[in-house]
Amino acid sequence: MATFMITPKHTIPLSGGNRMEKGIPPIIIPLPYNMKPFESPSNKAKVMEILERNGYDFKGFESYLSNGHFTVTKM
Repeated sequence: MATFMITPKHTIPLSGGNRMEKGIPPIIIPLPYNMKPFESPSNKAKVMEILERNGYDFKGFESYLSNGHFTVTKM
């Protein structure tokens, strides 16, 4: 199992006026395969699930789930 830390590179607007602020503590993303968080649809779905548990609903904002918007560090 591969584990990654992700942090937003900038503030990301979400639905209902919510947002994910730049500078928040890293979010730990354990993935079953040795692929990065945004490399496959199944990994993106797992990332969305973990982010939702942390209070960030990305439904409708999936385009933000990319290396362009997040710093990804393998642990």
